[in-house]
Amino acid sequence: MEAKAVMRALVGVRALARAAAPQSQVRGSRGKHQGTEHPSLAQQSGLSTQSCQKTSTNDTKAWSGRGGIHPVFANIEQHRAKVAVSDVYGDFTYEDVYLRSWDLAKGILGLLGQGGTGQRVAFLCPPGVTHVLATWACWLSGQVAVPLCPSSPVQRLHHQIADSTCSLVITTRELADRLLPATKQQGTKVIVLDDTWWADPRLGDLSEPLPPPLVEGEGDETAMLLYTSGATSGSPRGVTLSHSILGRQIERVVDAWDWSHEDSVLHCVGLGSTYGLINSLQAPLTMGAKVTLMPQFDPLKVWLHLLGVGMGSGKPIPRVTTLPAVPAMYIKLLTKADEIFKDKKTRDYVKATCSKRVRLMMSSTATLPPAVSQQWRNVTGHRVLENYVTTETGTAFCNRVAGSGKVSGPGCRDCGAPTPHTLTRIVRFRDHTKTSFDVLATGSCAGTDISDPEESVIGELQLSGEQLAKHYWATGEQVPIDTREEWLGTGDIVQVHEGCYRVRGRLGIETFSSRGTKVNLRNIERKLLACPDIQDCSVVGLGDSQTDQRVAAVVVINPNKKTNMEDLLKWCSENMEEAEVPTLFKLVSEIGKDGTGHVAKLKLAELFPETELVSFHDKKM
Repeated sequence: MEAKAVMRALVGVRALARAAAPQSQVRGSRGKHQGTEHPSLAQQSGLSTQSCQKTSTNDTKAWSGRGGIHPVFANIEQHRAKVAVSDVYGDFTYEDVYLRSWDLAKGILGLLGQGGTGQRVAFLCPPGVTHVLATWACWLSGQVAVPLCPSSPVQRLHHQIADSTCSLVITTRELADRLLPATKQQGTKVIVLDDTWWADPRLGDLSEPLPPPLVEGEGDETAMLLYTSGATSGSPRGVTLSHSILGRQIERVVDAWDWSHEDSVLHCVGLGSTYGLINSLQAPLTMGAKVTLMPQFDPLKVWLHLLGVGMGSGKPIPRVTTLPAVPAMYIKLLTKADEIFKDKKTRDYVKATCSKRVRLMMSSTATLPPAVSQQWRNVTGHRVLENYVTTETGTAFCNRVAGSGKVSGPGCRDCGAPTPHTLTRIVRFRDHTKTSFDVLATGSCAGTDISDPEESVIGELQLSGEQLAKHYWATGEQVPIDTREEWLGTGDIVQVHEGCYRVRGRLGIETFSSRGTKVNLRNIERKLLACPDIQDCSVVGLGDSQTDQRVAAVVVINPNKKTNMEDLLKWCSENMEEAEVPTLFKLVSEIGKDGTGHVAKLKLAELFPETELVSFHDKKM
């Protein structure tokens, strides 16, 4: 639609776009890249503040096709003139990003000196080209990438630096202060990137071949150390992904999400998970897509991108074809839509525009509540693509009926069906020791076998497949991931019906974020049981453990006490931390339990029909 038509339909949005226009950027002077402890590290490593230059053909051999073991560089010669990354500093072509990464890789090798390859290099960079530069530089120099998420609490960042025993940390001036206490304590070398690393985006001489990776490694060598949320283990746990496993996880999501060079991704999800790092960033870059990285999630700016309205100017901007998001983001986008899309004409325009311009909108592991999913479809005309993603396995389930039109698949609800080369088992353990179990269903991309196809089964999910990571990182070395004959227990309660999988709950989630603070469900339960008015209780988390959850308490009131909710809340405020106080109470006459004394999880989950995901602190279903 022409710009005039856009303006006629979105007069109110245009005014809001101007109000939300970013302020002019302030850039520091160009300076040497130095390690924090050693001012001479820049000279030793050969790090340059000058523009990235192609190395003389006397120093490097010509680029050779696939680029060895690095799948992200496989087709880069075909896309070198295309925009790879767009951020607040401009548009960077694939060639430009690669050459800057290669220059940084050369500096990494010089700085690490005799340590050789295969060392862990952690990096804390804002969403944008510097994050991609740091990742690619690790692979081009034969090192292990340890991505740190800018939105993570400082405590998590310091844990990751210490736990990974990294040899080097890369960051930017704006984020360096968050890491310096940890790097000083560990004696870790630091590279602080200045603005020369993202200044002056440009297109180079396409007639010259790109230089090859500085180090050619093997497929079984570790490519990335990616940390879990820490919800089940108590603290974030590093998962080691080899180049071959990372390549397979990328293949799974490329197939599941149909990534291609024609895609343009609006990236506003966190950079601390498989969903944000691999699925939504490296996978589309592998295929030659354009990725626009937002510095932070802003509902208004997301809507403007989806509708193609320029920030501040109101002029048309390039099309966005895909939006990876999480349930909490979709809820905030709907709230903003209610604020800015008032009249029917504008709402019709928004729906028609999103249906035409956007190919796919995705969500992460937590299934969207049906009401939210339907409301989103009413506003945009899109079914959201649901997924099931884990750090250890990548994308295991995907719903293939999504977008603004019908796509063939197993169904249009829940998390869909297994992706290619993913094997599933639904099991029911016979007792709390989890030494023996019954297999209720087995599945693959070809279908799921259940004894009675008309019935649904519920049990714990186990996964297997070639994309399954083999090791965790612990105490400075790799340790095998605990599996049962190569089957990984996820601890998720899953229901399967007519080939469609739905996550109903999670087991063993002791800690999660409530009101921005880490809390422990077991501790909350113990404190509530100390209240003289409470005879029995069970505390659960509502929502996705990757984001803020709500604390809910199912409570049996002591029959010998006369109390009300006001008295109960007063006791909680006097005896518990603010983040620990449940935001929802369910008063019941009794809490159902099985023969071993464990809470009947499914009966408990039925008390929260408005919530798609309920987390339990113990590991027995």
